[in-house]
Amino acid sequence: MMSRPTGQVAGPHDAAFLPRLQMIFREPAGPVAQPVTKFGGQPVWLEEPAWPVEPRTGEPLMFVGQFRVPGEEVRLAYLFLDVEEGGLDPNRGDAVVLVQPGGRVPSFAVIGPPHIQGPSLWRWNEDEEKIPAEWLVDLAPVSPELDAEADDHAAWSRYMRHEGPEADLPSGPGPRDFLGGAPVLPNNSVRDLDDGSWQFLCQFTDRGECPGDPFFINFGYGSGFVFLSPDHLEGRFMSDCS
Repeated sequence: MMSRPTGQVAGPHDAAFLPRLQMIFREPAGPVAQPVTKFGGQPVWLEEPAWPVEPRTGEPLMFVGQFRVPGEEVRLAYLFLDVEEGGLDPNRGDAVVLVQPGGRVPSFAVIGPPHIQGPSLWRWNEDEEKIPAEWLVDLAPVSPELDAEADDHAAWSRYMRHEGPEADLPSGPGPRDFLGGAPVLPNNSVRDLDDGSWQFLCQFTDRGECPGDPFFINFGYGSGFVFLSPDHLEGRFMSDCS
């Protein structure tokens, strides 16, 4: 099941793709080599590899995952982060979203030398050792209750931004990891992406303190958000703490 472009989105707070779909992690039988949505492992490049590095240090960023861009053509949005600060400023170069095929490299991104390979997601095992993490992502319909909670959060955020009618503060947390629909924003707005052109693709929560968690990533008990340009050829990433 895939979300589809709505063609009616005004900016990063609206639903660029529908329906909203839950991302469910599933451990693969072996390394994933298909152009599908996944977390961890190695990127499945659709064009020449282009691993971003941190602009100030030259260190390769960590590969977090790749996400199918909704639409007829097979296109992937690849997310790379500086594990310490990636996403605090979507335009600084320590959080890079690359789109292939045919995508544009963001102006602030620095691509490393050919054939460079950086770190990927990891998790704790039962012996408190770091081990590589890779997870396929199944997309499933969000329950009507969670979908309604997410829409309630979006309405509350519009009210808090003075862009919509008065709304009650939602009582539930809404879905944790999903693609499509409107985002559930911890602080009600998209930071530093306020020119109105970016479109929300997906969000996922941080995790990893317990051995049973699928991977370790820290957003200060918050979430990470992937956005695309209106032509779906360039990306941005923002993290926000709760």
